[in-house]
Amino acid sequence: MASASRVDLNADDKGLRTCWTSCNVLPEWQGAILQHHKLETLDDFVFMINKQEWETSLNAFCQEVNAIRDNRLALARVKASWQAGSTAIQACQQTAIKHQSDMDLDDPLPEATLQTLQHDWKRSYQLVMEPHLEPADSLRGRVYREFKRRTMSVLDARKIKTIVAQSMPSREENILLHTGVVLQMHKESLAPLRSADSDGVERKMIGLTESLNYADVSLRNCMEFGGGSLAWYERNDKLTRGKMASLVRRGDNACTALATALQETHLEWRSPPARSLESAGAPEPKRRVTADPSATSPNKAPRLQTVSMAKGGRKFCKAYNDGRGCNRSPCPDLHTCDVRLPSGAACNSTQHTRLQHPA
Repeated sequence: MASASRVDLNADDKGLRTCWTSCNVLPEWQGAILQHHKLETLDDFVFMINKQEWETSLNAFCQEVNAIRDNRLALARVKASWQAGSTAIQACQQTAIKHQSDMDLDDPLPEATLQTLQHDWKRSYQLVMEPHLEPADSLRGRVYREFKRRTMSVLDARKIKTIVAQSMPSREENILLHTGVVLQMHKESLAPLRSADSDGVERKMIGLTESLNYADVSLRNCMEFGGGSLAWYERNDKLTRGKMASLVRRGDNACTALATALQETHLEWRSPPARSLESAGAPEPKRRVTADPSATSPNKAPRLQTVSMAKGGRKFCKAYNDGRGCNRSPCPDLHTCDVRLPSGAACNSTQHTRLQHPA
């Protein structure tokens, strides 16, 4: 029966009031029954009735009370309350037989008992506990049952948890072996993501500041030099990140590789898109002037072959050799000429750069 589950057998009257209330026995009928029959607990009400002929016995029970005599509605509700109380007592006895040990102390309290506790707490202290401060169901059930039995046990402080902490998934996993040994292990472990840079120093792979700075600088360059062209931004971004990935594969740190890639693509990020050059012409298109065949054009400087890495694994500084100037202090790369000599070796001169290399 649904009413039997709402009977609080741990109350002071063993659930007599909650049994009658759950079956809609009016308060004035309850008072008249208590005054006439001198009932104190639910056990008095249930075991006062003859179980073999409970309907006849309940009829006589109600006829003795003047307030509910010949009241068929009151008789029906009293019968329903007797059935609910009898069922609740039988279920409690079966549970007590099944759980003879103290392991049932940690079981959650019945809903009716929990509501009674919250009502008594609010009436006594005029204080409503926040949901995250509510004790765990096992802790509340153990304290309530021990107080009722006038016993007390010492608990480990780690077992005193709130209902929120009880609902959170456990970070530890216990494995019971056949020999009775319990293995405790953490389900998760924190491992810092660090890597050694090309100079051998342990650093983070890349920080949040460097990543956000690249995003800000690239978008600002797109608006300032690229005219807001997404195709221009996509081309330069892929070029920069491609160089960065190539340097990371060679053993560089991602942060250092990003800075090096930005230096190598400095001109690409400063060059405007081709369409902006075409649209920035004069109102009237200029006629193509035929070059004078007799005029001689100045000879272009021969393109020199360069070396990217010296012996020992160190690289040449491209910004230093291109004349852009190196802003890294200290710079891990070599500040020497990277022109490849006919013998195949690098010039490696500290007196001049690639642009100043003698022809």
